[in-house]
Amino acid sequence: MQDSGSRKTKIITVTSLKGGVGKSTVTANLGYSLALRGKQTLVIDCDFNIRNLDLIMGLEDRVVYDFGDAVRGSVKAEKAVIRDPRSEYLSMCAAPYTDFQIPSEQAFSAVIDELSSSGRYDFIVIDTPGDSGTVMKLAVGCSDVAIIVTTHNPASLRAAERTGALVQSFGARESFLVINNFSYSETKLGYFPGILSVIDRAGIGLLGIIPDDETIQRYQEDGIL
Repeated sequence: MQDSGSRKTKIITVTSLKGGVGKSTVTANLGYSLALRGKQTLVIDCDFNIRNLDLIMGLEDRVVYDFGDAVRGSVKAEKAVIRDPRSEYLSMCAAPYTDFQIPSEQAFSAVIDELSSSGRYDFIVIDTPGDSGTVMKLAVGCSDVAIIVTTHNPASLRAAERTGALVQSFGARESFLVINNFSYSETKLGYFPGILSVIDRAGIGLLGIIPDDETIQRYQEDGIL
């Protein structure tokens, strides 16, 4: 295991202006993939409108404290972190369960700074809501990398293009594109644009492509990553 005293935490925000493109699924499985590679990883649900990362990860029964408690100062930030039983390298912090006022930049960054400076994590991955509100700006402002998730339908591509411009305006140091639910068969039939067309349209460097897989929905219902 890497010496925590020398650990430099890299912060990644997973985002898009459009809901339903799979941001939370990408966040959860990216976190798990990093953990499988021996990287201490914390995933944080900052979708304050719809808390569902704990459901996707099957950890809803383990939530005692959440990100809101840490922001309000009710508990130390690390107290709101849940250890995932699947891996000693994976942890999660849930979004508030009830209505939650979006925190100030100072309060938000203080929690992220407390977690990132603890020396516990190699990566922190932040899940954001599907809108252009304050949360995206707060998360991107704390991050080293923004991952913009899209599918290859026209509405998602337009959202990805706009998201890329926004994260730049919010000060993103690097931004990359992930094409989710990519269906080669439908692309071949001409129903959706191909990979190069998606990249050209979005104007963002490609990080990866996630093929369409009908088992994902069943896995999510059972909290399987």
